Amino acid sequence: LELDQNCQFDFLAVYDGLTTDTGLIGKACGVSRPTFESSSNVMTVVLSTDYANSYRGFSAQYTSVLPSPPEPDTSLTCSSDRMTIAVSKAYLDSLGYNETHLQLNDPSCRPVTTDQVIFSFPLSSCGTTKKDEDLSITYTNIVTISESGNVITRKKIVQIIAKCIMEKNSTLEVIYVTENNIIQNTASVGRYNVSMSFYDSDSFSSPVLESPYYVDLNQTLFAQVSLHSTDPNLLVFIDTCTASPQSDFGSVTYDLIRSG
Repeated sequence: LELDQNCQFDFLAVYDGLTTDTGLIGKACGVSRPTFESSSNVMTVVLSTDYANSYRGFSAQYTSVLPSPPEPDTSLTCSSDRMTIAVSKAYLDSLGYNETHLQLNDPSCRPVTTDQVIFSFPLSSCGTTKKDEDLSITYTNIVTISESGNVITRKKIVQIIAKCIMEKNSTLEVIYVTENNIIQNTASVGRYNVSMSFYDSDSFSSPVLESPYYVDLNQTLFAQVSLHSTDPNLLVFIDTCTASPQSDFGSVTYDLIRSG
């Protein structure tokens, strides 16, 4: 190709895609040997010449490489009564899938789709399994990403294993993404959704709504602690209950219940 500093006469133009509308990567002319890399499996090379001077042309070599595997873009949120699993549509697109290719243990539970594909369901539903251990209860569900039906494909089958681990007064969220025996996980910590209310009698039918709640000395108090969960087998156990004349529970405290 003709030697020219600005590649104005005889040159090669390399484009990042199937046509010249996909973006110019760069130009080459003279005896230079630049290297160009496309963002996909298609590259367009255009030879441009003018009417003057004739040369032997050009030669080029190319190689193909496997792209880096996409990073999983998923999240898990656990509360006392729900599990929410979110998968980004961009991550699905990078795998060649869409929201129709996702399912939980119970395929009848379907997601809501925005810029993410979101499964949000009660802990005791959608095929969620429950494992009761000494100090924790683990709820597990699996999002499977694969082609529908008995289709033979080279696409990867991906499983997102979501676990909500309920321990004492906290919630541990763990999410695993399995892909060709590669396991990736993230974890975060939350709290149980527990509320405490005062009532005006031992019938516990009328809660006290005013705050602060003023009482007389030696007056009997009726309090109820509730755990808000969709799992009917969970129970609330009060370990410690402390009273104090100070709002910050400073130096003076009185144990009403200690260690159950």
